[in-house]
Amino acid sequence: MSIPVLTYHSISNDKSPISLSTKIFESHIIFFKKLGLQSINFNEINPNKKNQIIITFDDGYKDILTNALPILKKYNFKATCFFVTNLIGKTNYWDDKNDKFIIKEIMTTGCIKKWYNNGMSVQSHSHNHLDLTKLSNIEIIKELEYSKKYLLENFNIESDVFCYPFGKVNKNVYEITKKIYKNAV
Repeated sequence: MSIPVLTYHSISNDKSPISLSTKIFESHIIFFKKLGLQSINFNEINPNKKNQIIITFDDGYKDILTNALPILKKYNFKATCFFVTNLIGKTNYWDDKNDKFIIKEIMTTGCIKKWYNNGMSVQSHSHNHLDLTKLSNIEIIKELEYSKKYLLENFNIESDVFCYPFGKVNKNVYEITKKIYKNAV
């Protein structure tokens, strides 16, 4: 059984290369609804159910809360957001080398609580948003464990899903990650 995992970053009309407009995002959700798809969080995967999808957002941009959450709620959809725990309430400094870079705010602690209290999932995207494939084993473990510990201590959330920063993973990172997290994307 396979379940599509859809990945978004920012939902905004700011013309950032990582942003999808609110209008296009809503058209995606309407399309999924018409297809009879049901969005679930990772802990709700049911191998006996069909038409399941998982919607994810990387990085935890504040516009996800202000622009995506109302659309998700309107159509009764859920989503998972992967947070960089050491950058909560800060900005996306790691994107500054990209063309047409736009500074984007990351959700604050209060914003994350609101996201979670609206039935959305909170998971880990590392502690500092570093390329794990370039780190030592000790540094990789710190990135993974610090993030997991932060979510537990600050939100009482047991993070069991990890999203690789920059989508970069090699065999070593994979092997370390599977010892700390149940799932990774």
